[in-house]
Amino acid sequence: MSSIEPPQTNIVAVIHQQGGQWACVAGQPLDANRVSILDARVLDSDSELAGWVAQVNAQSVRSIVPSSEVICRTCNLPDSDPDSLEEAIRLQAETQLLGTAPSHRLAVAMLPASTTDAVRTGLILAWPETSPWAAPSLGITPLYTPDVAAIASILGDDRPGNPLVWVDADNRSVAVALCHMQGVQIRALREDLTEANQSDVIRTIVAETALNAELSMERIEDMTANVLSGLNGTLRQLMLPEAVVDRMRDRIDSDDTLDEAWIDRFGIATGALLATTDDLIALTMLQRDLPKVEPGLLESTTSQLSSMRIAIWLMAAAILIVVFAPLAISGVRLGLLKVAHPSLDYMVQQSERQERQYAMYRALQSEAWPMTKLLADVSNSTPEGIKIETIRLGHGEPLKISGTATPPAGSDAARLVTDMKDQLESMGVFNDVTLRWDDMDTYGPRTFSIDAHVARPLHRPRYEEDRDFGSYTLAERLYGREAVAIGKEVLASGAPSMTTPSTPAVDRTPPAQPARPSTPTLPPPSRPTPPVAENPTRPGTTPAMPDGAMAQSPERSEDSDSRRGRRPQGRSSGDGGSRADSDNRGGNSGAAMTGRIPEMLNQQQVDAMTEAEIRQQLVEVSNARKFARNDQELQEKLTEQFNLLLDGLKAKKTP
Repeated sequence: MSSIEPPQTNIVAVIHQQGGQWACVAGQPLDANRVSILDARVLDSDSELAGWVAQVNAQSVRSIVPSSEVICRTCNLPDSDPDSLEEAIRLQAETQLLGTAPSHRLAVAMLPASTTDAVRTGLILAWPETSPWAAPSLGITPLYTPDVAAIASILGDDRPGNPLVWVDADNRSVAVALCHMQGVQIRALREDLTEANQSDVIRTIVAETALNAELSMERIEDMTANVLSGLNGTLRQLMLPEAVVDRMRDRIDSDDTLDEAWIDRFGIATGALLATTDDLIALTMLQRDLPKVEPGLLESTTSQLSSMRIAIWLMAAAILIVVFAPLAISGVRLGLLKVAHPSLDYMVQQSERQERQYAMYRALQSEAWPMTKLLADVSNSTPEGIKIETIRLGHGEPLKISGTATPPAGSDAARLVTDMKDQLESMGVFNDVTLRWDDMDTYGPRTFSIDAHVARPLHRPRYEEDRDFGSYTLAERLYGREAVAIGKEVLASGAPSMTTPSTPAVDRTPPAQPARPSTPTLPPPSRPTPPVAENPTRPGTTPAMPDGAMAQSPERSEDSDSRRGRRPQGRSSGDGGSRADSDNRGGNSGAAMTGRIPEMLNQQQVDAMTEAEIRQQLVEVSNARKFARNDQELQEKLTEQFNLLLDGLKAKKTP
């Protein structure tokens, strides 16, 4: 809003034509159904109205329509909520008026309720289109208010004994509002009034209204007498009971004196102004014509396109654009590309070659598996202590693994295999991992098989260092990175791997690893190593020492026994050399041994073992007894070894 535009206000200007003059009232609503009169004057011509409206800076204008130009109906409403009453009064309007006036010339409202009313009263006003009444041309399009609505607003919730009567002989209109026990009866009439017949016409109208309200004859006679006594003989008069006048003065804030002459001149206009502040505001907003809406761009475009000729031309243009526009655009693009890239043909060939390569790679990706990568995934998911015997892996087929779990001391095979199953599932390459045990033993080494579905063969998991055997090899885990580095240096220098007796011995013991529990060592055997010559052999077997071989010195034998005593039980039992040595000592070299024979221990070695190691050795001896059933001598040695281990286990349990 620019600075020269007047500010928006809530001032309402009401114009009321009286003969050849206009009674004008300007005011603004206050709180509690009250108004403030800013200006009240009489204008002599229509030309002065526009200037006066601009002078008072009115936001809206109300023009009074005489009762002779409207249709007025009152109806009794049921006792209900306001929404239901609104629907009921609109239904009454449709029923009683039957389309007499259009919606912009029809208004309904409920009169203010009083404590003495038995029911609510609805007021229906219609302004027919045949009425020639019109306000003069103003800068603001006026709204129209029947004078009956002004009478109803002046009455408000008061219920006086005498009626309210407005007589306007110039416009041949009479308005009456009469209160009774059931509510209010309001009438708007067209009558030819003169000074001679004014009294008779008013008496007849009041009597008919009272009869419609079913009042008694005594009440009707008193009422007509009071009305006739109030006539002053003029052709324009507003007769109000004293209680209504007092209430009207309470609702008006004005510097003027609200005497009888002021009320006769400005009472109807003031009543219309009061109606804009109460429940009767809907009766003050009738329109002579429907508002004209300027069509927008979309509406005007739609209207123009409704023409058949324009529609045909547009359709033909659209067809031409659809057919030839892509060709034109492609030609322009091709020309620009040739200008920007002189070697366009070569680049197109390169692009086609790359597309063929990508197609081949996509086909390989969907039809082939990286077997080496999948085997590395399986390897990185295999914990130490598990020996994989077979792996079956084919394109589109499930992975099948079979192997043996030989746990180190202090752990069990089931835990190792379960960890392997969990690691296979966690990497994201395999799913539906199924674990099956091939034997029912719960102690010692256990054979197993694992089936898994290859879900994402190209997925590359990010392994931690303790699972990645590529960055942290098995040799480094067993012997330490320093020892592996020394071995690589020896191999690079070309030096022999075995040291001579004169060369100082190099410590190859792997350093302590924090993540791997150390296996307790066994003390060296207390019994001396029997000489080779005294080693008994069974018939049909070869001697323990071949011809030409040097006899082993006692010191060498003790050193070998000491090393065997220090070796962890889990690893010594799985050593092929130990099994062969056990077979020779057991005297069963001629039999076909299908299992491994554990090393025979003495009492001192058993006493130095832990309870878990004794249990592990018991399992191995028990399995060996099954394999040596055909060798009586070996069976007796294994039985003695079993009893020795069992006594050692009982001694460990005894506090």
